[in-house]
Amino acid sequence: MAYPEKIVGKFYQLKFLYSVWRRKHGVPIAYLTGQKEFFGLNFWVNRHTLIPRPETEIMIEKIIEHCVGSKNSPTIFDIGTGSGCIAITLAKKFSNANVFASDVSEGALRVAQKNAKKHNTKIEFKKGSLLLPCISILKSNTSKNIIITANLPYLTKKQFNAEKSIQAEPKTALIGDDRDGLDLYRDLLKQLRGVQIPSRLQLYLEIDPDQTNLVPEMIASFYPNAKIEIYPDLCGLSRIVRVQI
Repeated sequence: MAYPEKIVGKFYQLKFLYSVWRRKHGVPIAYLTGQKEFFGLNFWVNRHTLIPRPETEIMIEKIIEHCVGSKNSPTIFDIGTGSGCIAITLAKKFSNANVFASDVSEGALRVAQKNAKKHNTKIEFKKGSLLLPCISILKSNTSKNIIITANLPYLTKKQFNAEKSIQAEPKTALIGDDRDGLDLYRDLLKQLRGVQIPSRLQLYLEIDPDQTNLVPEMIASFYPNAKIEIYPDLCGLSRIVRVQI
């Protein structure tokens, strides 16, 4: 309608109608277009990655808030990087940072590497479970400003099944466990506790609002003296946890 002088070929007509059919059957628009905006940047996404969400942008905002003005260049470890949106956005915001990102999914890592190249950022990607592929780097790191970010699967199977809007996204990127959704965060904290950390660090986690009371108890069981802060998302619901260890 905007360009009446142009003719839409049969192939593109069929492609469009097929996309409409897929959308009608619950496929998110981001998977149809293959892209999603996050913190003002455009990222490639596909069925191997979780679709970036506005709630996660709060994590970026808080990291910037607590790190701007620091004399020490940050060393950042993004665990369960998915599309790479957190690691890449932080690499853009802190051009002097050393950034590492891990994921257990080969498909997700390919997408993250494609996004890193698209945004001209230097990130070292590692394949493996949570912090394990980065432990040797963390042990030998001499930075006085270490940041670990993790937006890991934190839903239960019951929560996943109850939310129709996320059914097309990878279950492995959403479901943590059938108990309280926090098992992967427990595994991460267990791995972290086993490392002789060279200096203090900040840990940022994304959670479900229903886990507001559970998360501080979980963290205290590993780090009794940790300072814990919980920040709300745009709806006023608890979403981002900052832990100073």
